[in-house]
Amino acid sequence: MQPLHPLQQLADQIERAGLNVPVAMLLHTAAPFDVVCSQMVQALVPLLHGTRWAVIADTLTVPDHWPALRDLVQSRLQRED
Repeated sequence: MQPLHPLQQLADQIERAGLNVPVAMLLHTAAPFDVVCSQMVQALVPLLHGTRWAVIADTLTVPDHWPALRDLVQSRLQRED
């Protein structure tokens, strides 16, 4: 079995915590700021080094990964309906 992409792992954690709706709302609100969000995460990467969040933070430093995360969370919301 192939390991999941960090974005899929994050979406799984969001779903398990029951936070799909609030996270989807936050991600859609922040959509125009994907580049800024990536830069903010980039600033946090040194603080997260060696933690379980390091891989996810590294993934979210890429601006194109924010829309992918939005799509993953949204698809899980639609699946719930």
